[in-house]
Amino acid sequence: MKRYIVNKNSTHNPGFHHEVHTIDHATQLRISSYIDLGYCSSAVEAKQKAKTYYRDADGCAVCCPEAHTG
Repeated sequence: MKRYIVNKNSTHNPGFHHEVHTIDHATQLRISSYIDLGYCSSAVEAKQKAKTYYRDADGCAVCCPEAHTG
């Protein structure tokens, strides 16, 4: 299982939505404003959790492609 976060700042990505990232990828991107979603069995599960905070949550195309819809 991986640890996931959702970015609080929607303006730091091309789609202007709140992106779900693995904690490792978020660290590489130097994302400092996020909500920790904890450990999830998949990026799809993490995206579902993120949607309880932000209805526009989407998976990162790089680290969460199975949860990315555009």
